[in-house]
Amino acid sequence: MLTHEARNDIEIRVNYPRHWQVDDRGQIVQTVVAKCYRGVYRTQNHHTLVGQGTVAEGPGGSISMVSSGIYIDGKKLLVEKKAVKKGVKGLEMNGEGIFIDGHRVQNGSGRKGSDNEVDCVQVLVPENYSGVVALNWRGTLPAHVDNWASGALNIVSSGSGELELGDVSGDCSITATENGRMRLGKLSTGTKACPIKLDGSAQVTIKDIHGNIDVAAGGQSQLETNTGDMNNFNVVLNNQAKFKGGDTSVPLGLSVKNLTVKLSEQSHAEAIETKIENLKYQSSGGGTARFYGQVVSLEEATGSQGGLTIPRYYGKDNSQQQ
Repeated sequence: MLTHEARNDIEIRVNYPRHWQVDDRGQIVQTVVAKCYRGVYRTQNHHTLVGQGTVAEGPGGSISMVSSGIYIDGKKLLVEKKAVKKGVKGLEMNGEGIFIDGHRVQNGSGRKGSDNEVDCVQVLVPENYSGVVALNWRGTLPAHVDNWASGALNIVSSGSGELELGDVSGDCSITATENGRMRLGKLSTGTKACPIKLDGSAQVTIKDIHGNIDVAAGGQSQLETNTGDMNNFNVVLNNQAKFKGGDTSVPLGLSVKNLTVKLSEQSHAEAIETKIENLKYQSSGGGTARFYGQVVSLEEATGSQGGLTIPRYYGKDNSQQQ
């Protein structure tokens, strides 16, 4: 869980600090796993869990990152004696590691947990935090991020546990592979396009979408969006990948100024209650597309045009064409 709140530092709260580690690259990684709900689970570090456990009521111990140092369950992590960066004061995190007053922080972990509850981790950041957050979710249990509006957000999901996000705005990239499942409430990209890459049996659902989106999907993956207002929407589908857009309960609730669709093999794109101002369509193999709503201008249609269905094509003069 990632949460913005009124605070001046970054804090990571976990119910079993022993299960988590801060490495010398600044990553917080899970090294040991607790019991879980009934069933069989496989985690990122290849542990196999069988059986059932109790659900944690809330995070207990903590990993705190403040200007004076990094503390795991109240214990301060050691730093290297020799200062790598002379003259630097306070806490610094970058690709080279974590530094306190120029000294590199050594690896560390907290006390051992009792393994009676599901592992929970909560990351709390200041409301004006503007760093880069990279989320890699490969486990089988669900995760939740409330909202993200500052800095870049890079999301990777490949486990079967659903990753749920609230409202996301700004620079963002989304990757879902294997059995990755992701659900976003609202995505607003601004002027820079958000790349969405899907493969395997991944599923990504975006309830409300705005801005510019570049989609590249393969395998049996699927992208679905309900409502929104997009400027440039580029969709490339291969294999048996699918795109579904629109919502029958919201008339023309999805609007796209420039839509480019490229299909191959058995891929399929479909949009209902969608207004498309400019459509470019390319298909090879058995790729098919159906757009139920309004298409103002069909600028280009090449390849297997028999796979394109547009019940309502209005033309540039806004008169309905057959």
